[in-house]
Amino acid sequence: MEEDQDFRGRRQVDKVTHKSNRKPNLQWIESSIGSPMPEEAFIVGIQNGKNLYIGQTGNLLEGVVCGPLVEGEPLMASTGDESNPIKFMESYKVLVIPNHARTVHWVPATAKLEGTIPGGRINGRNILIGRVPYKRDKVTEWKVGMVSSPFQSDGTLVCHVPCKDDDFCSVDMYTVNVEILCLQPY
Repeated sequence: MEEDQDFRGRRQVDKVTHKSNRKPNLQWIESSIGSPMPEEAFIVGIQNGKNLYIGQTGNLLEGVVCGPLVEGEPLMASTGDESNPIKFMESYKVLVIPNHARTVHWVPATAKLEGTIPGGRINGRNILIGRVPYKRDKVTEWKVGMVSSPFQSDGTLVCHVPCKDDDFCSVDMYTVNVEILCLQPY
């Protein structure tokens, strides 16, 4: 237990910066599997009865990627490798958004997107944080993934969601009902 408290004291914090007139207090805080979630970690929703967060890791796909982080499990990150599409990360960063109900909101990908929050960078391009709904036992749960450019030729945004079903791993692509995490307008 002392080791966990010592680790929390050593967490590195990355501030997310935006246009000068929009500087919300968003942070990516280092954590790892088995450690408690950082205070005010942004909860996307529920997945398999557990809280679903947004995690981030570097050195994959020539950059920094985000993906789903289910409480108590490793971060699932897309690798871009068809033979091994997902890497399970035991160390990662967690998106923390103090007072998130008044700071951010989910916007349909078909709407005009303003104040998007970068979830990382691939090959020098920002990736966005996306989510898609799905039903499990008549309850709407969420899947989280990354939305990167270039988008499809018709301008449709594609959300890439790492998934694990039993022993099979894949990255599912969604174009319908995709929502993007954005700053609330002031």
